[in-house]
Amino acid sequence: MNFLRLTFAFLLSLFASDLVAEKVLNKNFDKLKHYSRKPLADSNSSQSALRKKPQFPVNKQINLLKSLLDTPPERLKIMRKTIERIESMNPEQKRALRQRLNTLNNKSPEVRSRELANLRTRHEKLSAFWQSLSPEKRSKEINQFQKLSYEDRAKYLRRINLKVD
Repeated sequence: MNFLRLTFAFLLSLFASDLVAEKVLNKNFDKLKHYSRKPLADSNSSQSALRKKPQFPVNKQINLLKSLLDTPPERLKIMRKTIERIESMNPEQKRALRQRLNTLNNKSPEVRSRELANLRTRHEKLSAFWQSLSPEKRSKEINQFQKLSYEDRAKYLRRINLKVD
């Protein structure tokens, strides 16, 4: 009988300590949020992506460097200009660009490919216009174009579109 009382008392104390611990955890949950592990995805264990070993940042940097080494110089120049343009954007311009990219990404593949074809056509017309200029004037126009805001670029492109057509 003593054994049963001791066992019951022990189990009761465990249960009570769990309740106390739960109260403490609930009370300090906001402080403890960063200690808990976030789930990788959902509970579907059949996803092979969850089983992949995460890459170290060094591996990503090495892969990036390899891809940059394989990139043609013209493409690197375009990437550099794009990075410089993004660095010079204010937070509002970055937000607007991010929103436009999200909008494009959320469209159907047909609409997306049509809009990308329109961008390609616009780029070809712009390039044709710039190639028709003298080298000095061309570099001046390109530099001025790159300094324009999004709205001013749209006006410039409409003006060029009228000249080319």
